[in-house]
Amino acid sequence: DLLKSSIVVYSANKAINVKSTVEEINNIKIFDISGRLIHDTKNVASNLTSISLSSIATQIVIVEIQTISGFTFNKLVSVK
Repeated sequence: DLLKSSIVVYSANKAINVKSTVEEINNIKIFDISGRLIHDTKNVASNLTSISLSSIATQIVIVEIQTISGFTFNKLVSVK
């Protein structure tokens, strides 16, 4: 799936970085492993964004990205 492969999500320095090479990112939600919402960014309107998670402990999170066309993609990321 082209759209899924065009979205890169990675963690560096207690931040989640999201890059989309095909479509603009609309919304990003970050959940802890138990499903609790810990961050919600709406109307990103960009192909690249970084979200600081310096206030949370090192853990695995679920990052949910929604593009402007409504495509939703989830990725597990280790926040370090």
